[in-house]
Amino acid sequence: SIVEYTQALEALQKNDAALFKRHITEAFWLAPSHAAQFAPLIDDMRIEEAMKKITLDLNLKFKNQKLENQSTSLKSIVSGSTAFLIHFWSPWVNQSVAAMAEIATISNTLIKNKIPVASILLSSTDEGRRDADKFLFTKGADNPGHWLVDTEKSSLSSLMRVSSFPTVVLASKEGKILFNGDPANGRLWNILRALNPLILRHKKDLVLPKIERKTTTPTKNRE
Repeated sequence: SIVEYTQALEALQKNDAALFKRHITEAFWLAPSHAAQFAPLIDDMRIEEAMKKITLDLNLKFKNQKLENQSTSLKSIVSGSTAFLIHFWSPWVNQSVAAMAEIATISNTLIKNKIPVASILLSSTDEGRRDADKFLFTKGADNPGHWLVDTEKSSLSSLMRVSSFPTVVLASKEGKILFNGDPANGRLWNILRALNPLILRHKKDLVLPKIERKTTTPTKNRE
């Protein structure tokens, strides 16, 4: 089952749905007791397949977290670039906050290589916005890129099926989804290098804290 699981991982990295399905099915048959370990891979492939059918509306506007009473469209973010990165976050999820330093490093690398970055706050409630603003202006002031607030209607995080942290989405200038998942995933960096060979992955970007899939709507951590 380990061999089949490993081959399923390789197929997922290559975005080969048919090969992935064959190997992960065989892994299930060989080790049904490990189903809980295999399930996240299946979720990843389902998301990947769903993303192929989506084209982002680049005219969609979001409230700008740094500029009061101003909105920013995805079109203005991508501008003349070949692609852009969206980072979803919440001040109420410890893993999301803990990943901010690494996200800043990634953002600086991409922006330097003409790949714009936008961080989108998942919570649009008054309490969520207050906590996010407090974090941004006290601990996240050095983080580059655009800082936006997701919309309640036609939520981008819901469309992108965000269910774990950290999560980033790489989209083309036409709004096609090139990648959706963990920024530590090697496939993201392979795609980025294909867009711009000068983009290099930092060693410290290899592992980021991760939260299990639970909900697309973060609730305040009261621990």
